[in-house]
Amino acid sequence: MPPSDVIQPVAFPRGIADVEGQHACVLDRSGRLAAIALESGTVLWRSSEALRPLVIAHGEVIALRTGPPAVCIALALEAANAGSPQWSSDPLPLPTWAFTDGAQLSIAAQMRGTAIELHWLARARYRGGAAPSREVREQAARDAEGSLAVDRSSGKVTPISTPAPIVPAAAMEPGPATADVLERQRIGEHWYQLAVAAATNNVRTLLRALDAKTGALRWETTIDEGPPRAPKPLRL
Repeated sequence: MPPSDVIQPVAFPRGIADVEGQHACVLDRSGRLAAIALESGTVLWRSSEALRPLVIAHGEVIALRTGPPAVCIALALEAANAGSPQWSSDPLPLPTWAFTDGAQLSIAAQMRGTAIELHWLARARYRGGAAPSREVREQAARDAEGSLAVDRSSGKVTPISTPAPIVPAAAMEPGPATADVLERQRIGEHWYQLAVAAATNNVRTLLRALDAKTGALRWETTIDEGPPRAPKPLRL
């Protein structure tokens, strides 16, 4: 169990949920966020830019804007200006190559008091078509990681040399599935499924809530819709 002043993200299909099980943020195929009210499936708002959700706490979605420069931003969940950036941090000391094609960036986050704590791990390897020489592979290989704290009040970013453990959102659980389901997760008395409905020239990405006991569909919401193409993966 985390300390009482620590808020961690809850695993959710292609996104995260809050610890109360009331809200979730889901990535669409363009990398934009859709904030969902889990009681009804209502889409509260959609972000105007591609973001990575980190944690939902104190009525806000804390997300990563990749920049450059990369910064943390806060978006209000349910207010008059919900979905609009309310605050942004100082630039984060993340390498620019971590956001290029072929690189992998994993981030674990939590809220501790008024600080957002992040641990990040970046990795890049040669991804060209031809078989590379050893020298080319070595030049392309990059690894970096670090931990930092972002003060929610001031936006100041402070490196953490000996960070407390940050537990990533738990992996997806097995559950009721059909061929169209991409991801699924149980929270409380409900299963949440991210699914696709494909037609000849159109694909819809759907979020569904099912009763965990009966399997009955409670609601279904369209996350995005467009020509067939693979959705972007989420790495927390």
